Amino acid sequence: MRRLTLVVALGLLPAACAEDSPPAPATGVAALDAAGQAAMDAALQAMRADRFENVQPALAGLLARTPPPPDALFLAGSAAYELGDYGQAIERLDAALAGKPEFTGSAAALGFAHFKLGDYAAAREVFARIVAARPDAYKAHYGLGLVALSEGRLADARGHLERSLELQPGYLKARFQMARLLQEEGRLDEARPALELVLEHWPSHEEALYRLAQVLEAQGHAEEAAKVAARHGEVYRTREAIGGYVARLRAGEDTPELHAAIAGRWLDVGEREEASRAIADGLRRFPGDPALLQLRVRLEARTEDGGPAEDASGAAPSPPSLPPGPPR
Repeated sequence: MRRLTLVVALGLLPAACAEDSPPAPATGVAALDAAGQAAMDAALQAMRADRFENVQPALAGLLARTPPPPDALFLAGSAAYELGDYGQAIERLDAALAGKPEFTGSAAALGFAHFKLGDYAAAREVFARIVAARPDAYKAHYGLGLVALSEGRLADARGHLERSLELQPGYLKARFQMARLLQEEGRLDEARPALELVLEHWPSHEEALYRLAQVLEAQGHAEEAAKVAARHGEVYRTREAIGGYVARLRAGEDTPELHAAIAGRWLDVGEREEASRAIADGLRRFPGDPALLQLRVRLEARTEDGGPAEDASGAAPSPPSLPPGPPR
């Protein structure tokens, strides 16, 4: 579950699109009337709370205008992307960029939406436009590397992924794709520690677990491979359960038990940051709930002792070796 931070840009815009960048000129929100500003505020509050299903309803009046404000389109498109409605994300974000081209440098979600739908050419074109507008857009460089790797252009993939990591060394998605690249190049002795590093910081990364099991098997470490494969199955089942709980929340079943179940499941697979967010969200809605407070104590205890004693391969974890930066 990707974390969403917000930056001030035409009000506030999602970091998935803004790339932790300087904001665009604040020309759109200021022109809204009181009702429009209130709608944007409500939508932004929903984005902050990861309640993406509430964003478009909050913006319904603005989206019904002719033409809709680009700011509302951009926010609605960003929420659609988070909900997995990639077709609508493309429609909304394209319209936002047509109305306000300065959004181009912050439109990584548009490229990823095309990628998710398998349109690599369109994704590549969007990411190239972003990089042309903002050479420091590390997510767009990552997107170009992801497209190249998916198309089998390994040398191109390496160049783009290395550039993404030069700009943001802590970007784990790029580090995972570099590990995947090493595996596909047959450099297994390098792929293994690269995958283990990703899992050290992102313990529930399913594909990293799957690929690490493959690498260990290919290296002749059958017992270790079996442990990692078992861990992969555990993580898969946990993520499926969390997905079901989140779907119930989005359908309106907002109870402390659901928030506690989500937090507990994240703790089970070592995802302390995700668990912390679930606990905090639950306590905002249900202050003083005993189960959530107990989970917070459990989380603090795990944070103090460093969490699980073993990593995904069964070995003692090494000290963190990534520089500060966005973890996912």
